[in-house]
Amino acid sequence: MRFVAVLLVLLISFGWAQPAGEWKVTERFEVPMQGTWMHQPATQTFQARWKNGSAATLRLERFEPESVVITRYDDSGPTAGLRVRYEGRRQGPSVQGTVLWSWSDQVRRGTWSAVLPAEAEATAP
Repeated sequence: MRFVAVLLVLLISFGWAQPAGEWKVTERFEVPMQGTWMHQPATQTFQARWKNGSAATLRLERFEPESVVITRYDDSGPTAGLRVRYEGRRQGPSVQGTVLWSWSDQVRRGTWSAVLPAEAEATAP
């Protein structure tokens, strides 16, 4: 039990704790697209919804002080085959980075940013 407590303290101290709560996200290609991502700790995913009505499950690949990586793959529905990779850097209460959309042999690059809830900010180094 003591080992688990020490390990948890170390993980939090080094900023390797997982994100928490609801992220307010903006993606930019030609026009800004805003959405909300709700972190699901048990599955390390986000339930994401955008203001245009789109919804998806995103997978948290990495959440470290220097690097955040989140991926999306739509295997059904109107956007079947869409792959998205979000890469960013934590900066206090936010993440900023690049996004790569790939669908039907077309690739688009843009930027994304997220405002993190207070719980996620508290784990930053």
